[in-house]
Amino acid sequence: CVKLRGVMGNWNVWQNLKKGIDEFRTAMPLITNLRSDAMRPRHWQAIMEEIGREFDPQADDFTLGKVFELELHKHSDLIARLADEARKQYEIESSLEMIEGVWATMAIEMGEYKQSYVKIKSTEEMFQTLEEHVLKLSDMKSSQFYLPFAEKVEKWERQLASVSEIVETILAVQRAWMYLENIFVGSDDIRPHLPTESAWFDDVNAGFPKMLRGIYERPNAVESCAGENCGEMLEDLNSFMEKLEKIQKALDDYLERKRMLFPRFYFLSNDDLLEILGQAKEPELVQKHIKKCFEGIKVLDLVKTDQEDRVLCEAVGMISPDGEKVPFSKPVVLDPPVEGWLVKVERRMKSTLTKLLNSCQQANCSPPKGLKKDKWVLKFPGQLLITAG
Repeated sequence: CVKLRGVMGNWNVWQNLKKGIDEFRTAMPLITNLRSDAMRPRHWQAIMEEIGREFDPQADDFTLGKVFELELHKHSDLIARLADEARKQYEIESSLEMIEGVWATMAIEMGEYKQSYVKIKSTEEMFQTLEEHVLKLSDMKSSQFYLPFAEKVEKWERQLASVSEIVETILAVQRAWMYLENIFVGSDDIRPHLPTESAWFDDVNAGFPKMLRGIYERPNAVESCAGENCGEMLEDLNSFMEKLEKIQKALDDYLERKRMLFPRFYFLSNDDLLEILGQAKEPELVQKHIKKCFEGIKVLDLVKTDQEDRVLCEAVGMISPDGEKVPFSKPVVLDPPVEGWLVKVERRMKSTLTKLLNSCQQANCSPPKGLKKDKWVLKFPGQLLITAG
């Protein structure tokens, strides 16, 4: 065998076979690179410019023999670099395709609101996806292989930024609009006091629900919030928000004036106070808020009387959470405004308790001037007994 090997080494056929095998082994990495699915026309064009010859990598005659005929094996380093570049760019390309696929079906979740309106519901999943994709796009821009995709990456950055800004603004406007809609729509109590702001709200209430309805009918996030009209849409939203903020400021100032007239209103939330002001003509409906203004009063003892051809409501006493009833020294007529008669109730409460406290103290003596303890305890309210005792 050793002798045969030495003899074979001199054979031309052996030398040619060995040369072919060595060339094939050398060409294997080259073939792997040339067969990469990541190779794109721009990479093939770079190879053609390097070797100075044209060829069709998709043609049936692009065989191993053609590779050697073109002497591509002499440019294996260039091809290896281009193939590696193609693979890195393919990762970016795949990520972009994934982003495009997700946002092609990403819908803004909408739902009915008060039968005649619609509103945006949950956006948590959409914003989480948006944040992830913005980070991916940022990573792409930091890659040295980003340049072929620069236009598409920047386009998606603009679109996702538009979606984020517009949806966030819509949610802010929606919160303010829903709160004020409960005040200005379906009730005329506040409108006479804030006529300018009521007109502003009517403008918002005409445009904003219409905008939400448009998104409801075309819920795709990119189509609705990153289209040609997104700039105009954002301008309208900012205008809505500006008006709503002015309305809220005027409303807060109005409520502050009411609180200054009757400081116990500071114990109440804005919603409770608005409800009270809206029911100024119905003292019975204000009853549930009395205990929030007066810790020791659960409800007022109300009676209705006929005066000057109209029915008036009067407070003739107060009832504690424990059920103790204290008649007022004189009835209080509960005529609007509500803060007016609440001030009168507070004054009557104080004057009544002052008189009763004096009587309670005088009665806390030994007979015949005073009362026996068992009768004294039953005759006066507990608060006065503690004070006088």
